[in-house]
Amino acid sequence: MDDYKPLNERLLRIGVSVGAAPLEAGEQTNDELARKFSKYAADLDRVKKDIVELDTPSDLEDESLALTSAIEAVVEDLRKVSAAAESGNKAAAAAATRSLAANSANVNFAQNKLARATGADVGPR
Repeated sequence: MDDYKPLNERLLRIGVSVGAAPLEAGEQTNDELARKFSKYAADLDRVKKDIVELDTPSDLEDESLALTSAIEAVVEDLRKVSAAAESGNKAAAAAATRSLAANSANVNFAQNKLARATGADVGPR
């Protein structure tokens, strides 16, 4: 599944950016945060769609489905953070950020499992 490797690299790059984003949030306006998290959601959703479109070998279908399902949860969290920032709702932003942290760990776990199975780079966790 060599076609997965470039998608894995995109996923890793987005993960690094998303992981750093909450730490940088205090330096940005709500509008900037809303745009940033919306872009992360769109970028990650595109990676998910590209993974779904791969001709996945049957022995990796479970791993691929686990990854795309985990990505979908993170995309939803990112959209919630964006909407909360846009409306200035700090409580909603905090709740979405907590959910994002938990769901990001699921993506990392699923990504690492598929990466090991395909010979792609493994993430930092």
